[in-house]
Amino acid sequence: MPRRLLCGLAWLLCLTLLLFAAGCNPDSGNTSSESVSSEQTDTQKTNDNAVNFVKSIPFRPEAERGVWEKRADLTHSFMRENFFGKYDMYQNTYPYSETQNRQFHYWIQAQVLDSIVDAYIRSGDKQYAQNAKDLIEAIRIRNGRFLITNDFYDDMGWLANAILKLYIATGDEDLWPDIEYLTNDILSGWNSGFGGGIAWNKNQPQYKNSPSNGPACILTARLYQVTGKKEYLDWALKIFEWWDSTLVDHETGLVWDGINRQNDSQIDKDWRFTYCQGVYIGSCVELYRITKDETYIDKAIKTADYTINNLVNKDGILQDEGSGDGGAFKGIFCRYFVQLIKTTERNRKEYCDFLVKNGNVMWSNIQDENTPIFNTSWSSRPRRGVTLQTQSSGLALLESLADLYKNGYISDPQ
Repeated sequence: MPRRLLCGLAWLLCLTLLLFAAGCNPDSGNTSSESVSSEQTDTQKTNDNAVNFVKSIPFRPEAERGVWEKRADLTHSFMRENFFGKYDMYQNTYPYSETQNRQFHYWIQAQVLDSIVDAYIRSGDKQYAQNAKDLIEAIRIRNGRFLITNDFYDDMGWLANAILKLYIATGDEDLWPDIEYLTNDILSGWNSGFGGGIAWNKNQPQYKNSPSNGPACILTARLYQVTGKKEYLDWALKIFEWWDSTLVDHETGLVWDGINRQNDSQIDKDWRFTYCQGVYIGSCVELYRITKDETYIDKAIKTADYTINNLVNKDGILQDEGSGDGGAFKGIFCRYFVQLIKTTERNRKEYCDFLVKNGNVMWSNIQDENTPIFNTSWSSRPRRGVTLQTQSSGLALLESLADLYKNGYISDPQ
């Protein structure tokens, strides 16, 4: 295709990865899958905040890695040996159960993928990058008809963000079509019901929630940072404005889950999930990085403070949210909470101490040193097996702590 040929030439001539991204206009009223035009191309990043692509991440030998990194590596290895299997992807449970592995959890594969990419970024181990690419292909095959999309806008948002992170880390242009295709599909979920917002499901267009709008906001904000295309920033700002004005309690910082789930125009104010707080914090951080508007940090801190003081157990450990989909929620919070820690010095020590405490408690409750499996409550040991959702949260916490250690924000545990 001409665009791909142009991209290859630009990379060779300029020694810089030049992204040819699609344009999109959130004010055009276009909600089709073509809301991002593949005909518009940029020949140069013009945004001062543009992401720096890494051609090669230096390999860090195991001897140079800290305790949190080694624990994360051990968990990745354990999961490859014990969760990985049929369909060349991660199974839903450990130990394996045929009856519990019939359902395809697209979005949980995306959570594990995100952590695999984190492992590559911190370690430079190319096997992690290859494992990530292989998992993307396995998701496509398992999803059916080699399609990367599905009916859930939040599912696609998780996957698109993970692939985009891998794209930024590797510069692998073969990843771009999936990012573009997923983004187009996600943005087609915007409609005017309840003033705007991206729907949760294609078959339930009037139900809007934080899990669909949060990842979409982060995705478009990062795409703006990658491409410099204002259309992506327009989308990020528009999504955030609707979300912030509809599903956020500004007195406390609590981010509610959704509106109109039962076709009653009501907000689910009793659904207080850690991952809703996480994607809101992540969105604020990305918009701050672009605009340098401290208001976004104020909002993120208010939500972070609410989370670590209210969505915790009596010991100050992130709450047990069950072994189903809720098992993955805490890890998503940790993933984006770390971005806040790295972006501002405000409350940094308190936030680092909070994550370290959670990590220490969780690790003290693994089954044994050779079996790093995690419970739905990080304050207790798993009794029997675990779900992939629950395991993905523990892995995300370990990668979050490994990131903080590598970048000098925390020390190794004593």
